[in-house]
Amino acid sequence: MKHYAGLDVSVKETSICIVDETGKVCRELKVASHPEDLLRVLQDPAWNLVRVGLEAGPLSQWLFNGLAEAGIPALCIETVGGSDDGSQRRPPCRSGSAANWQGGSQAGGAKALLDGAAPVEAN
Repeated sequence: MKHYAGLDVSVKETSICIVDETGKVCRELKVASHPEDLLRVLQDPAWNLVRVGLEAGPLSQWLFNGLAEAGIPALCIETVGGSDDGSQRRPPCRSGSAANWQGGSQAGGAKALLDGAAPVEAN
């Protein structure tokens, strides 16, 4: 089964949400915002990761490079739209963001900045 992960990155911690190809949440957790800590979770053989999306921010280039060098199909995105007060923002799993990255490098409400993944075939 294919899996997709969404990373909500902050300076200290990153929230990880992994969903399967049906959109079912398989795992949610927080780890330190460091490539090695993210890789401990994302390289678990239980996950057949097709796409891992992380939001652009101060740590995104460093984290993206660490994930891409380890062979993780990473996608760095810049969120677009929404309101200035952030009222439309939701945690990745609650909004289905990880599932939204299934279809390729551009999803509704997001624009791809860095894409280290091979093209994803639509099912």
